Amino acid sequence: MPAPPLPPDLVTHLPRLNPNVRALLVRAREFVWRFGRPKTECVFDANYALSIGYGESVNMGDWGVYTAAYSKHVNIGFIYGAMLADPAGILRGAGKQMRHVQIKTSADLDAPALQTLVKTAIAARKTAKRAMRATRAASRPKPKPRAHPRAKRRAKP
Repeated sequence: MPAPPLPPDLVTHLPRLNPNVRALLVRAREFVWRFGRPKTECVFDANYALSIGYGESVNMGDWGVYTAAYSKHVNIGFIYGAMLADPAGILRGAGKQMRHVQIKTSADLDAPALQTLVKTAIAARKTAKRAMRATRAASRPKPKPRAHPRAKRRAKP
């Protein structure tokens, strides 16, 4: 699927980027649309990075993939990247949930492993989101049972 035209809110932010990074961001966006086939994209400016989220809706939890333009490179990131299989070992990050691949040249986008990751991340987003919630719920400590607030305390003999 070819990428749709650049959204107006993205066009307004592009001039502040380095020309090389700008070209990489546009190419990375086209890459995600070609291999991921997301339903929506959401542009947001985080001051230190210009990001675009791709997925089912504009909510970050519904994204499978995002692109983020920094001063010297672009990241293609995966919201639930910790759950993705990465046999080529190209994912970076050590958090509980997110991972990314750093793109410094156009040639970095030609990696077949990156194409597979984008396809898998968009397709597996719902399953990954459910699994991540279940993992969090299982790792939370269970609350101690409390006495009812109106219960009378007995004096010790």
